[in-house]
Amino acid sequence: MTEQEEQKRLLSRSGGPAIQLDNRQRAEGFYKAVLESEPSYAPAHRGLGFLYEDEEKYPEAIAEYQAYLNMVAGTSLDHMRIERRVATVQKKQAALTTP
Repeated sequence: MTEQEEQKRLLSRSGGPAIQLDNRQRAEGFYKAVLESEPSYAPAHRGLGFLYEDEEKYPEAIAEYQAYLNMVAGTSLDHMRIERRVATVQKKQAALTTP
């Protein structure tokens, strides 16, 4: 089962959407708590970027991805992947704001 198929199955269960919302809120809280205690922990910015992108909070996702990229400065193995995600999210954001 792909990740998308598994998500669809979980969301179709009774209470699935509410559980997902609770999980997302808790994840955001955990990421922010980590960044409060360790502001230079780049993976927390990347995680927030993924979370915000999934929630279609595109400006927030871009900001978190950029924070991650600035911290890792080309040294991470996924630098190019995150750069691509930024470009994709920017296109999604532009599509929402273009009449």
